[in-house]
Amino acid sequence: AQFLTTFRLGELLGGPALAAAGRRPLSTPIIDVAVREVLSRRAGVFAPIAHHQATITALRDAHRELRHLPDHAVERIATQGSRRAREVVRVHRDGQHLLVGDWYDEADLLRVAADSVHAATQRTVVFLPQRARPTEAALVAALGECGEVVVVEGVHPAAGPPPAPTIDTVDASDADEEVREALRVVAAVVHDGTPLHRVAIVWPADQPYARVVSEQLDEALIPWNGRSGTAL
Repeated sequence: AQFLTTFRLGELLGGPALAAAGRRPLSTPIIDVAVREVLSRRAGVFAPIAHHQATITALRDAHRELRHLPDHAVERIATQGSRRAREVVRVHRDGQHLLVGDWYDEADLLRVAADSVHAATQRTVVFLPQRARPTEAALVAALGECGEVVVVEGVHPAAGPPPAPTIDTVDASDADEEVREALRVVAAVVHDGTPLHRVAIVWPADQPYARVVSEQLDEALIPWNGRSGTAL
């Protein structure tokens, strides 16, 4: 058995084909150079801030996110998005045109890997999946077509968005009563079979909730884990 991240699996399955084509792994400085080159040719709405590193960084990050989207989703942004969104897509596409011949990125690896799943094991276990990008979901789906995929503790990466949650609103007199009501909800869902590690309590401000929540959890003898005051 092998224990791999999705990216590492993509490297194993797709890396050889990309290397054989003479393409090299893409690094952050190379993307920055491509973005600067695109802006030097046509800055568009970014003209007043094209020389700022923050602009280069933001466009580089957007480029990386857009690389994992299917073509029809990018095209929708390019045609129906705001003026700034359309310009971001333009920079993304022009930059990719400069890079595609000599370099490959994570999205390339995952897409080529999805076409090379015949070289993978016949049984794949996906453990604690987070929200998957389209390229990652496509790779898992391809693995499922060629073999067995088992998802442990989570939603299948190829599944659609989860249903909207039910929200109950409670009017409480103060923070202490708010927390007591939250603990009643926790006790109820645990009684119905939900394990504690699938339950979270969040609050809008550390003061006074961080202290009150931890104190009342301890008084109620409810085991808890986490650093109070951690921002989401």
